[in-house]
Amino acid sequence: MTPTQMKELRELSLLFKQGKANPSSIKKLSELLANINSNTEELDALNFINDIQFHSRLSNSVF
Repeated sequence: MTPTQMKELRELSLLFKQGKANPSSIKKLSELLANINSNTEELDALNFINDIQFHSRLSNSVF
């Protein structure tokens, strides 16, 4: 999660806690969470690929 996303999440969270959230706030929260989730899935996929490549290099190394 980026610092900007974290700030936006805190601001939206405060609106909900104060009971001031409206349909626009709900939409913003939904979009923000979808974006965060998408970024997390992309990072997980990249980490998975990097792990496979790392282990492949290890198994091909001669000790």
